[in-house]
Amino acid sequence: MTSALSKGRSIYMAVYGEQLSDMATNDHGSRWPKSGEFSSSTAYFTNLVDRRVLNVNYSFFAAPSITPCKSTNAAQFKAENNAWCVVADLKDTDPDNTPFLFTRNLRIASLAEFRGGDQVDDVPPFGRRGVVVVFKSAAAIVLRPETLASNFPAIGTATNRVLRP
Repeated sequence: MTSALSKGRSIYMAVYGEQLSDMATNDHGSRWPKSGEFSSSTAYFTNLVDRRVLNVNYSFFAAPSITPCKSTNAAQFKAENNAWCVVADLKDTDPDNTPFLFTRNLRIASLAEFRGGDQVDDVPPFGRRGVVVVFKSAAAIVLRPETLASNFPAIGTATNRVLRP
């Protein structure tokens, strides 16, 4: 889980770094994914790698029990190689404790659907042992199903769509 946590934070830092770079050149467009812009988190990550926001091969997006795609060929990177969900439509004004990324074992299609730890499935990468979450603030944490609800306070009012693998 520690390795996945580190990778999730690296994804966040690359996206946030691109945001800062764009602001410095007066391009104030958001690099957070928007609803309708990408069909899945796999498509979003393919875009990040294609544009060299992240200079990695696609195995970077795997985690334990998720088959890695040891290639830089986007056509070979599939949903089954991707451990991550991405929250769409984040805004700079959203609370810092709004999730940006979480592992695919949390089964929600939008933040509005979140009810609690009963939505953590016993599937890869970590089953019911925990969910890796990276928040909009860059904080990253492993949450057990029983502590998930108390650590997602921003979700109560958020309706953002979740891009699943």
